Amino acid sequence: MSMMATRFDRVLKAQHGEIATLMADFGTFAEAAALPADAIFKIELALDELMNNTIDYGYPDGGEGEIQVAIERLPGRVTIDYADDARLFDPLGLPEPDITLGIDERKPGGLGVHLIRKLMSESRYTVERDRNHIRLGLVLDDPT
Repeated sequence: MSMMATRFDRVLKAQHGEIATLMADFGTFAEAAALPADAIFKIELALDELMNNTIDYGYPDGGEGEIQVAIERLPGRVTIDYADDARLFDPLGLPEPDITLGIDERKPGGLGVHLIRKLMSESRYTVERDRNHIRLGLVLDDPT
């Protein structure tokens, strides 16, 4: 029996308080979509990192921003489409952090994006209609 794809769509303000709302709503969706615990952990980490980065760095003038998150549960995989109207920036293009250096020697930043690239099966950045778009894909260990 093939499972129907289920979809999750949210439009959020670019404010830190919205992260908790997103996590609660995603938790409800994840349960309904029967996502495995490790996939939930990876997706929550990626969404938290992306939203924090967008809010902290994307609106240097403190403008009102909007973030869109769409998640689709397909057989054997999950896709995450993340879009914002912050200043155009490709976080996936950041160089790999040198994780051999001690924490004091390391340049700040980049570690969260590094984690996203490592945890997700695919990650891609594009600009569409003057908006940042990040598409993440996660292949599930359990193919159902």
